Amino acid sequence: MFRPSHALFYDFHTSPNYPDLGKNFDAGEFADFLVECGIDFLTFHARCNMGNAYYNTRIGIRHPSLTFDLFGALAEECARRGIALNAYFNGGLSQAEAVLHPDWQSVPPQPFSGEVSPLARRMCYNSPYHEHLVAMIEEVARNYPVAGFFIDCMQPNPCHCERCSADMRSAGLDPSSAEDMTAFSRQAALRLAEDIAAAARKYITEPLLYFNCIDYEDQRDSGSYLECECIPSRSDWGYEYLPVVGRYMRTLGNKPCLNMTARFYSWGDFGGLRTAAALRHELLFGMANGLRPNIGDHFPPDGALTPAVRERIREVYSSIHSCDPLFEGAKPFAEAAVVYPKPLSNIRTDGELRGAARLLSELDIQFDIVTAASDWTGYSLLILPDCIRLDPEIRLRLERHLKAGGKIISSGYSGLTDDGQFPPEWPVSSLGEAPWDPVFFSCPEILPDMPFALHAPGILVRPAAETKIFGRLHKAYRNREWFNGYPEFYLPPEKDPVGPFLVMNGQVAHFSHGIFLSHHRYAASEIRTMLDFAIRQIFPEPKLRIAGRPTFLRSILGTKDHADILHLFAVVPEQKGTETQVIEDEIMVCGLNVQLRCDGRRVKKVFTPAGELPFTIADGRVCFTIGSMQGYLPVTIEYF
Repeated sequence: MFRPSHALFYDFHTSPNYPDLGKNFDAGEFADFLVECGIDFLTFHARCNMGNAYYNTRIGIRHPSLTFDLFGALAEECARRGIALNAYFNGGLSQAEAVLHPDWQSVPPQPFSGEVSPLARRMCYNSPYHEHLVAMIEEVARNYPVAGFFIDCMQPNPCHCERCSADMRSAGLDPSSAEDMTAFSRQAALRLAEDIAAAARKYITEPLLYFNCIDYEDQRDSGSYLECECIPSRSDWGYEYLPVVGRYMRTLGNKPCLNMTARFYSWGDFGGLRTAAALRHELLFGMANGLRPNIGDHFPPDGALTPAVRERIREVYSSIHSCDPLFEGAKPFAEAAVVYPKPLSNIRTDGELRGAARLLSELDIQFDIVTAASDWTGYSLLILPDCIRLDPEIRLRLERHLKAGGKIISSGYSGLTDDGQFPPEWPVSSLGEAPWDPVFFSCPEILPDMPFALHAPGILVRPAAETKIFGRLHKAYRNREWFNGYPEFYLPPEKDPVGPFLVMNGQVAHFSHGIFLSHHRYAASEIRTMLDFAIRQIFPEPKLRIAGRPTFLRSILGTKDHADILHLFAVVPEQKGTETQVIEDEIMVCGLNVQLRCDGRRVKKVFTPAGELPFTIADGRVCFTIGSMQGYLPVTIEYF
């Protein structure tokens, strides 16, 4: 199967009210621009979320002001230059088709608000729209030289129409239940994805298929590649999104994975031109995680690309191409895994997972994020962040992990089984949920001698025999509440401890409260210090150590047959607008002292793009110093 290397993605959602569509479009000139940028994979609209087709369709609705086969002209030029073209269809939205066929539109549980939005008209997957969309997919696959399809907005569209209500009752589901309605619509979306895949495979050998908004694991059979859609400048995504989703996507097998950012600040923003420093950072960070680069753009209705946008994309890809050899044949390395067996919607947004990713990144722990679909056997350290209760399968996996000599760090409710207790391998037993709000911890052996606030709930625990205790819990003199007519808000901690905070045996360390969610909320450095201490106690020899690092530095380690590649990133996203985070500068960092475990291999040389670095070997580690770096620096450790 074709594996995209460098990609562009063009939105072309164009109102039917727009005249003279594509009047300045030159397919050959556009394709030449793609070649100049080194693009081998393009996603372009065949039909948009307005319901308008941009090709000569006998089934759908061609844009009313389009006078030629725009998509066909582009497909021909891409084929001539060896550029794989994916046809974009919006699977869940269609303005024009909903107007023409009102009975195809989903009937939402809440009435339509009337706001101006591209999400205004959602389609019912259980209506004749299902067959109509599949027929359009087949029409394009049969008539145009496309590599596959990107099907957008395939999330559940809960629907109260007569068809869905009747079919739900026949299946024993309750149409008045939001949970049942969502589950039913989710299954309808999956059926549509399967039928689209079957239609495409009639005409395309090994088509590239991706169904946006369907969980990655749910499209294991229907989809053939994956996209991480993330514009970090948007506040709902932000720069904490890619570090989480990228470390999850890289565990999902051998499917091609793309990292789609954008030149603008948000979808629908034709006037945004994000900095080259931001785009370069996002694409290289994705590449270090095994995701190939993809830049999103808006295609102007008249078809003439803005010169400044073209130059920004060309500039970014030129710098990216120079780094390509570093990533060829390399795989991301991880010796730890954050266990998080929840759906993609949780992985994308949960605070405890973002807190774990940030903490481990600041400690240079090389980690993946794994679900139940992943193999956990290759990791020395498993981390269960705050809320991972143990069903029988997870408990069995953890038992095997510990029997093989592996280590575990858990926090809060993580580790509890269905009966509300911890397994016997844990260093604690549960005394029930801690009832205090707020709660504090102290650990004068490691931290300054004072109580520090915890901003997440947890469990009151009793230490098992032959365990070590570090830190104590303290409650406030009252919980946050009204008492005797006064609001109890200013709440200092009591001096006497009420239980242990961190308890560990030789293989398992458990924090009584949700340290990862607490750090996500308030980023208290004392929590990072406590986690670092716990890791060093049960996992004293991590692969990578970096002394003299600022906390914003990020390290990702890749491996090849005879080399390790250490990718270092030094940027600071800033919240400069109420809606946006921005990167404008690549930061200078000096005096990094790196120690990397050699794992029995003999080091041949250590080098950066600027030349070789002197190194020493001590205690099985290669040691070297990086005098200075700015923004991004790859360091290659080559072995005999």
